[in-house]
Amino acid sequence: MSTSGEQIHLSRRKLIAITGTVGAGAIVAGGIYSQNQPHPLNVVIKSPASSDRVLVIATLYGGNDAINTVIPFEDPTYQSSRGPLALTTSEVSPLGAQGLYLNGAMVNTLSLWKEKKVAIIPGVGYPNPNLSHFVSMDIWQSGSTDNNTSTGWIGRYLDEITNTDPMTALSVGSSVPPLCVGATTQASAVASPLASPDPFASYGSAYLDMVTSKELNGVGQLSAQASSTLLKLNRDILALGEISQNPGTKVSPTTISGQLATVADLLNSGTPTKIFTVSQSGFDTHANEKGTQFEDLKIFDSAISGFLSTLHPKIADNVVVVAYSEFGRRVQVNASGGTDHGTAGVVFVYGNSVKGGLAGEYPSLTNLSDGNLKITVDYRSIYATLLENVLSHDSKTILNGNYPKLNIIKT
Repeated sequence: MSTSGEQIHLSRRKLIAITGTVGAGAIVAGGIYSQNQPHPLNVVIKSPASSDRVLVIATLYGGNDAINTVIPFEDPTYQSSRGPLALTTSEVSPLGAQGLYLNGAMVNTLSLWKEKKVAIIPGVGYPNPNLSHFVSMDIWQSGSTDNNTSTGWIGRYLDEITNTDPMTALSVGSSVPPLCVGATTQASAVASPLASPDPFASYGSAYLDMVTSKELNGVGQLSAQASSTLLKLNRDILALGEISQNPGTKVSPTTISGQLATVADLLNSGTPTKIFTVSQSGFDTHANEKGTQFEDLKIFDSAISGFLSTLHPKIADNVVVVAYSEFGRRVQVNASGGTDHGTAGVVFVYGNSVKGGLAGEYPSLTNLSDGNLKITVDYRSIYATLLENVLSHDSKTILNGNYPKLNIIKT
């Protein structure tokens, strides 16, 4: 994230290492910025330009059931197809668009919907869909339906911008997902932090504390050398313990809530990262889906709202979160009270700079292809929108084509 136009005043603080040796220890982290508290690093931030936007990519592994997430509740085919899996009136909330309702687990998303801070994109997929978790996820992460593509769409973006700072893109977790691997460049992996007795110690503050006033050059430009130093320290971080996402609340650093808490820490502390990736698993609901999906969606919904609410207000204006899964599920419920691998899914895009509302048409529950929904939005149109309107980068060479953008981002 470019810091041009910002004034940053750093309070020097010691790096906290478990072993007492910086090179062999672990930076520990905890608190997240709260609007009720002074900013930990005393950062004075002017309204950033649109080119300073940050993209957070949330991958929901397992194939989330889109039909029971954004529900065509007023369509009689829904009740007849889903049988015991069909949600009831008390389990859904009306969206007021195309007769659609939202799963009751997503109470925070519903509030953001009413505030026009979330775009819901139904019917998302790609031609000739593949029902294998691995193949379909590879297609989504590569941004290509060509089986010979060995790079990810974000990885190709990193290749093209030729930025050598390893903090440009960060994957919060133990490894870098394929979507962030390019031919010559890839994102860095940052483990979630440990609990800390210092509520404002963080990767971000440690990163800034390592930077001298000379390296800052008066405008907060962070050097690649300082980035490399942080990443060298990060290799020894143990992803254990708990971190605080909201006052009085503790979350595991390995959950999506913990991952997003780390992202918030980094952003609030001034790290120059433009892209973050986080993930949540557990959406492969072949049996007993109703309760399982409800809990998974509740975790996701709480994580997103907690993340957005703890961002510095002026940083929050430029942060866009996109959440996707590798495919949706079949229309018909199976004999185990679940759903099998399907096609078209639903994508959520959150943020203050998002044009809230429904983007695209919900697929028909009766005009099917081999029992599966027909896609109404090519996923590469979403990528083109994010590349051009969030990352301010031409999408054609990255996506190997010209895909129509969606009107979901304020320019």
